[in-house]
Amino acid sequence: MRMERTSSSAGFSSVLNSRVMKRPLILLLFFTSCTIMCAQDSRNVNQTLSLSPAFLVKPVVRVSYEYRLSADEGFELSALGGRMSGWPAWGFAFHYVYYLVCDFEHGMPFGFGYTYTKVADPTDPIGNRDRGIGQWFHLGYKYTHVSGFTAALMGSAGIVGTGGGGPNVQPLADLRGALALNLQMGWSL
Repeated sequence: MRMERTSSSAGFSSVLNSRVMKRPLILLLFFTSCTIMCAQDSRNVNQTLSLSPAFLVKPVVRVSYEYRLSADEGFELSALGGRMSGWPAWGFAFHYVYYLVCDFEHGMPFGFGYTYTKVADPTDPIGNRDRGIGQWFHLGYKYTHVSGFTAALMGSAGIVGTGGGGPNVQPLADLRGALALNLQMGWSL
């Protein structure tokens, strides 16, 4: 009998350690931690200004501003500038954000929006090289500390269309899917 108990508990353990069970458990732990953080005292902030440090590696500076429309809704404006593939670049984005879990201060935002990016060729007298327009969806978690410090981790998926610039402007014919992971750190007011 003792052997049967050992084998049955080993069988249960192998089920818990299987990949199939780990994913739902990770999601359950994530949602539980979201709920715990949501229960913290609210600061009633209406806006967040943040910087994306991961973009600095490219080197690109990305600054974002998010404004609360209601407890569960907001919009985000972003601007970026720097170098992409060795060329000077700039761009901007607009996203509508809806908080699926909790609210603007501590929550899980789902957002969608549009981006425009321009990469310039300094050797071209007109200064054009490439441009891109994208439609993005993102999901992540935003946490605001009582002091106002805010951190957000977002996973994004999008469809990006690119085309050439210059006097013979080509249509945005090259469409491709894209994935991104973004860390934002900043201050909520």
